[in-house]
Amino acid sequence: MAYNFDDGNATKERGNIEPMTRLAVEALEPYGKPDFPEDGEQHKVSMKATGDGWELDFIGFTDFNFPAHGLIIDLKTTMRMPSVMSKGHQRQRAFYAKASGNAAVKFLYVTPKKVAMLEDGDPDQLMAEIKIHLTRQEAFLRLGDKELLRSIVPVNPDSFYWRGDEAVRKELFGI
Repeated sequence: MAYNFDDGNATKERGNIEPMTRLAVEALEPYGKPDFPEDGEQHKVSMKATGDGWELDFIGFTDFNFPAHGLIIDLKTTMRMPSVMSKGHQRQRAFYAKASGNAAVKFLYVTPKKVAMLEDGDPDQLMAEIKIHLTRQEAFLRLGDKELLRSIVPVNPDSFYWRGDEAVRKELFGI
């Protein structure tokens, strides 16, 4: 099955690459050259999440590590600059911070016209929320096999999560 992931915005989005790249490089310049793994990939961070009868390897990949500054910066490109990080980004930042020891973690948001460095949310509180979320997901998964679970999960076909994957959504959920 072939999938078409271009919803017509690809050409428009390409025009944003140059200004976003320029602004991101300018914002990161004061920190010097970031540290990259020898393979040139991103730094992997991980920790074990454990609950009542379950254990899960929790992993992520950071964008820019500046050990001399004790700083990790994750790059987020967007068309609309947030004034506050989304809850998902706050949780991602909290995980990176906890999995990386004493490093400060900030997110650099870049639009075609401006940049902002944000670090919202208390990592301890956010990690507690993550554990509650994982515990709830694990309890849900214990309710049945994949076919039963697929039959009872609500699916919003209008969600951006399905953009470009409409055929997969139809195949899996019939809508």
